[in-house]
Formats: sequence, C-alpha cells, structure tokens
Amino acid sequence: MPADRDLLVLEPTLFRDVLWLGQRLLVGEASLTGALLTLTTAGLTFSGVSPGCVIVVQTTYCEIVSIESPTEAVISLVRSDATDPPHPPASGTGLAVGVTTFGPQLGLAKKQVLGLFGLSDMSGVTNPGDLDELIAVGALLLIHGAAAALSPPGSPGEARLGYYRSRYGMLRARAEVHLDLDGDGKPEATRRAGAGVLVRA
Repeated sequence: MPADRDLLVLEPTLFRDVLWLGQRLLVGEASLTGALLTLTTAGLTFSGVSPGCVIVVQTTYCEIVSIESPTEAVISLVRSDATDPPHPPASGTGLAVGVTTFGPQLGLAKKQVLGLFGLSDMSGVTNPGDLDELIAVGALLLIHGAAAALSPPGSPGEARLGYYRSRYGMLRARAEVHLDLDGDGKPEATRRAGAGVLVRA
C-alpha cells in the first residue's frame, strides 16, 4: 500500500499547502548526522510514526526510511523509488521537526479501490503493487476534495481537484487485479474495475 512519501512524490507541495487536513503525529527538536535523525525526546515508537511517513526538518520535506529506536530514525530526501539508498539532507543540530500523515485518507482510498473490484481486502490479489498509484491518486482526490469544499469558487484547489479527478478516472479505466482463487499463489482470474466479472487467465 502506498504511504505518505508516495503522495509527496506525486505532489511535492502537498505537506505545505494542505497540511491542516492531515493528522499531526509528532512535533519536536532533533539533530541530524548523515541520514540518522536523533530526537531530543522519545516519541518515534508510540506516536504512530512509521517508515514511509513524511518528516519536515526545518523547511525540508524528507521521508522516514526506518525507525531505529524511540529517539532515532533513518531519513532521506524523497527518493524516486523507496528501495533506493537514503539521500541524507544537510546535517545540523537544534532542528525543528514535525510529522503529519494523510494515513486516514490513504486507508479510505484503499477501501474504495478494493470496492471497485468487489473486494474487501487484498487477500488473493497477486498484483497489489499495480494498485498503488490508483490508491495514492484516490487519496489525493479525497484530500483536495476536502480542501476545495472549504475554498472560494475558482481557487487553485478546484483546479487540483479537477486534475486528480481526471487522473483517477484514467487510472481506474485500465486497472485490473489478478486473483489467486485456489491458494496456489498463482493467478487464475482477472477482474477489472467496476466490471464485476471474472476473466479466466
């Protein structure tokens, strides 16, 4: 399932422009040496922060690669692929840090995407990664839908909403899942979004 860092890849200004629609998980102060971020107080392991979350360090938006302890995390400038090695931001001390998540929107978008295929969970889906972009764009559609509802007519938020609505429609039109029907780990059928039918492989 996509994470906050995937939303940041799609929209680099998301955590600046509509931060108020997210859920704040952490605010604090930290030092940074290479890719290792050290908080002055514990909070990484009990605040809901996890790998894939976006952390702002001063004014730089980074992704959390791993949680090493209640006070330590490996972070990186946003990578083109989550499997790439970390790209550390500039080191420093006394750095203001904060973590905000759009996890609830991602969770709802996932449920909506599964619903397109008549599914309630990912069990049996052999190509879950193929749905990541559709889920991420669905989350952005939810976020910008909420933002546009609170903005005056003709605002930039309306344009973004229209863009993501169009993109979601295009992704949905070609989306399909491959299903393992007998538990052997191999797909026996394909289901297309909204089709409601199974096509034998």
